[in-house]
Amino acid sequence: MPRVEGDRKAPSVTTVLGRFLERARPLRTMPVWARYTITAVVVLAAAWIDYAAGPSFPYPSLPFVVAIAIVSFLFDRGSGILATVLSAFFGWFLFPETGAREYLSLAFLLAFGVFMASIIEALRFSVEQLAEANEDLQMSRDEVRLNLSILESIIESNPDPICVKDLEGRYVHCNSAFARFRGVPGHLLIGKRARDFRSNVEARFIEEAENKVIDSKTAFSTEAQLEVGGEPRWYLTSIAPWYGPSGELAGLVETARDISKRKRAEDRIKAANDQKQVLLQDVHHRVKNHFQSAIAMLSMEMRSLSDPVAKDVAKGTINRLSVLGRAYDRLWIGEENEAIVNASTFIEDLCEDLRSSMIGNRPIGLVVKAEPAPIEATRATALGLFINEALTNAVKHAFPEGRNGSVRVNFARQDGSFRLEVADDGIGATGDSASGTGTKLMGIFSQQLKGTFERRGRPGTALILTFPAEQ
Repeated sequence: MPRVEGDRKAPSVTTVLGRFLERARPLRTMPVWARYTITAVVVLAAAWIDYAAGPSFPYPSLPFVVAIAIVSFLFDRGSGILATVLSAFFGWFLFPETGAREYLSLAFLLAFGVFMASIIEALRFSVEQLAEANEDLQMSRDEVRLNLSILESIIESNPDPICVKDLEGRYVHCNSAFARFRGVPGHLLIGKRARDFRSNVEARFIEEAENKVIDSKTAFSTEAQLEVGGEPRWYLTSIAPWYGPSGELAGLVETARDISKRKRAEDRIKAANDQKQVLLQDVHHRVKNHFQSAIAMLSMEMRSLSDPVAKDVAKGTINRLSVLGRAYDRLWIGEENEAIVNASTFIEDLCEDLRSSMIGNRPIGLVVKAEPAPIEATRATALGLFINEALTNAVKHAFPEGRNGSVRVNFARQDGSFRLEVADDGIGATGDSASGTGTKLMGIFSQQLKGTFERRGRPGTALILTFPAEQ
């Protein structure tokens, strides 16, 4: 029969009993003496009813049975048993005469009362437990509904496309952004796969990524270019495992974020950086050519000089310009578009050039040991000029009159600083070498590097430069 408006489902016996027991709950919290007193009053009332009914009443035990039932429902098992004992006691005095039949009736009343009290107590306990379980279940359902509502709001309000798939790759749930992303109403997506809306190439790419997450049970992110609305766009897709209530892998949660603007910005920045690097390299090349031109001109002028002092000055200038050219020749561009030099390659190549120009065929060995480290071009230039002056002093003053020996150049990082040592095993520092132009220039270069410069000897001379590793 069709249900009309206003019909209500009749409450079940369990529901009615549960409501009755719930309302009687405060009575079961009363003190023991109060419950026993009320029990005695109820049994006395039953005895009075039995007495008022007279000897002709065919069911003399009925009022006591009702009293035992009422007490058992209202209170606990002890009250029901007490009501049974009291009922048997008062029933004994209410029987007009005693005999086997009366004794049997009393025994039946006692046995039935204890049994009924126990059954009612068990029934009451079961109904209360069921009511509590139903209440907990209702609270759990409300909590689940609240959590689902919150989760639905979060997913739906997210501007990024979000979908949930089972292990077969079928859509289980998706938000409105994902439906717009696919260009298909959300309810039509449920039960479908990616290959139902994508080309074979794109679908194969998505399925391979999903299988990787299923096998490894770890999240996976990738950037991919997809065609949306006839336009290629870049998306950052994240795929994470979705676990069921018992902790088993139930499917996948996928999100996609449109990063087309970011990719276009990155492309513009990359193009600008490439152009800047080309222009910077061109400037460095031109500067190096100018240095080479100046060196060539000074070399031509030096051949026409007859004064030894002037020749030494010109030769020193040529060496310093060569150091500057060497620095520009070894430049590369760092991550922050800063001109960087590899200290190891720069120092080794510089010393090799100075070996041929300063030492030549003289019996002087040059040992170079430099750790690889990036250093800014401006500091590399000052470092190279310092090495140039130090080697010049060593070759010029430490090995007079063709004396043989060796010069060591060591460059390394120590506790957040760079340490350069140029040491020789020659005759040691003289007055000219300790206070000459080269020493003054080395002091200036150490100041440019914000470092410290010291001289040690004898035997031989060691020039030690220490400066911060970070600019």
